Amino acid sequence: KITRESTSDPTAVITKNDLGGSGAWTRTDVGEYLFTLSGAFPTDSKIYVFQGAKEPTFRMGYTYQNANAIQIFVQDTTTGSEQDDTLTNTPIEIRVYN
Repeated sequence: KITRESTSDPTAVITKNDLGGSGAWTRTDVGEYLFTLSGAFPTDSKIYVFQGAKEPTFRMGYTYQNANAIQIFVQDTTTGSEQDDTLTNTPIEIRVYN
């Protein structure tokens, strides 16, 4: 699960980790969060991010940055604007296939 309050960096509660390290979460802008873990994302075609059904009014997506990072974004489904304060105990799963 991931949680973020106010303008702080997100914190994660990890229940299973097969990525080879814990990584770091950083808030980069409103509704945008960078997850960094050295060498964890060798190619963008093998990464999948899943969001648990927590809030029907927002959607989560991601963009590939490089082999070390992906950018998670959270948007309001009615306005399309990026949102803070929606990641409260939100379950997410990041899968990387070899």
